[in-house]
Amino acid sequence: MGLQGKVALVTGASRGIGRETCLALAQAGADVACAATTAENAADTARAVERLGRRSVAIGARVESAADVEAMFARTEEALGPVEVLVNNAGVELVGPLEQLDAEAIDRILALNLKAPIAMARAV
Repeated sequence: MGLQGKVALVTGASRGIGRETCLALAQAGADVACAATTAENAADTARAVERLGRRSVAIGARVESAADVEAMFARTEEALGPVEVLVNNAGVELVGPLEQLDAEAIDRILALNLKAPIAMARAV
């Protein structure tokens, strides 16, 4: 998995799978834009990427916001270059009986887990 000099953008980068994906991409040679709901949340991951010798930027953005997605890509390109690798990791899990999910919860699930990844892929 040679990604030397490629630019990657990872959503949900502040913890868990997103953080580990950022670090794996950096170890494979990629520069990594670490995106989370706030730049402060992504900053620790971005610093960890830099300790691996790669360039990084922490970005605060809500993937369900078209304006935030546009700004996320612009900030990544400004700091690191055009996105060549996208990891759509941000998402939401609402656990419970289906009959207890109201319309607002269903809309949130669809916005974060379906519409946002499609918008991100189209932006690349």
